[in-house]
Amino acid sequence: MTFTGPNENSDFESYKNEVSGSLDAGKYATRIFPFIPVLPGGVKVYTVGGVESNYITLEEVANPTANVPYILYNETEETIDITLSGYGLATK
Repeated sequence: MTFTGPNENSDFESYKNEVSGSLDAGKYATRIFPFIPVLPGGVKVYTVGGVESNYITLEEVANPTANVPYILYNETEETIDITLSGYGLATK
C-alpha cells in the first residue's frame, strides 16, 4: 500500500505486519507491537508504572498503542492463541 503525502518528498510505503503466538494460562509475556493491537478477551495489558526497591508497579492499559513495550497477562485457565495484524506507524 502506498500513501501519497502533501508534497513529492512525503510519499511512503506501508506494509501490513502480523504477529502470532500463544500465551499460556496464567502466564505473562512482553511485547512491542509495530501497530495498534486489538487483543482477544482474557488478555490484560500492563505497563510499568513505577519502581520502588526491588518491586515494580504495573498499571493496566485500556488502549495499547504502537511501538510501546507492554506486559501481557493471560487471566484465563486456557492457552490463548493470538494472531494480530495491522499497518506499522511511521514518523518522518
